[in-house]
Amino acid sequence: MMRVPSVRAYRVAETIAVVKFLTDFDPEYGSSVTAAPGIRRLVCPNPGPFTFTGTGTYAITSDVGAVIIDPGPDHVGHLSAAAVMAGSRPVAAVLVTHRHADHAGGARAFADRVEAPVLAAAWSTTEQSAPHPKTAESWEDGDGIGVENVGDATHFARSDEAVVDLPADRYLSDRDILNIGGLELEVVATPGHIRDHVCFVWRRGGAVFSGDHVMGWSTSVLPPPHGHLEDYLRSLKRIGEFGDLTFFPTHGPPIPHAGDYVEELYAHRMMRTSQILDALSRGDGTIEQIVRQIYVAINPLLIPAACLSVWAHLEMLVDQNVVVVVDGLVPTLTSRYRLST
Repeated sequence: MMRVPSVRAYRVAETIAVVKFLTDFDPEYGSSVTAAPGIRRLVCPNPGPFTFTGTGTYAITSDVGAVIIDPGPDHVGHLSAAAVMAGSRPVAAVLVTHRHADHAGGARAFADRVEAPVLAAAWSTTEQSAPHPKTAESWEDGDGIGVENVGDATHFARSDEAVVDLPADRYLSDRDILNIGGLELEVVATPGHIRDHVCFVWRRGGAVFSGDHVMGWSTSVLPPPHGHLEDYLRSLKRIGEFGDLTFFPTHGPPIPHAGDYVEELYAHRMMRTSQILDALSRGDGTIEQIVRQIYVAINPLLIPAACLSVWAHLEMLVDQNVVVVVDGLVPTLTSRYRLST
């Protein structure tokens, strides 16, 4: 079983942690396909640096009903196709893993269309609108991040990763058991990627619907202000308890017997933290400078996402008093960082 490590543990995570990503995936746009017995998937044509081939909406069906997981963005064609995924079965509920727009932007319109309630974790309006220094929105004008593709990445960060104002008809809590549509699902709270993230476990179908918490094509971005690395590590520990099941992320292919893969993701985060500390041991640095040191041969389109990832690591290390901000008190995208003494 995984544990969130002590600060000292980061220094021993020097071994290169190889994550065996799963990128061979045909989205089959426009078609609802059988992903596993009792599970159908429909992928929205919204590919991008944060969505891979697009948002996958799932329908879990029983003899008497169905539930829909992550209806996706406010995309008319996709929502229309998703509305008939269950066939003649009534949709008993619309489940949302979290409130990023690529998952929940169309949730209310879809729920109204199929006459089903929206179920999601609670979200504070005050929390949603809380300001945070140097969020991805500040990349619109470059703002010191000397990356040619920042403008494009900002578009995705501000649309796909934007938080949707979505009041739920029922608010979910960790360990809730949902008996709906002839199905029994367990709610697992998995904050980290965003504070309201949950996964859904369908034990009878041997499936975990892992949203953006565990994805086969990439590690998860932890976009501020609502992403948090230490929460994410704890949530990896929690979801790893279901590692004998197949994980169905909202983006990309399923991950059979996902336990080993979850361990790889955890080890990868430890490796990145160690690399960041190693980079700072050679002197003060900015996030962009650190990214260019530790991400070898990175696709330029992914540099903004890498900056967000390093920022999440640094926020955690600053909270733990391992790293300090040289030019201020709050860690930002454009701050300079050094090891604490």
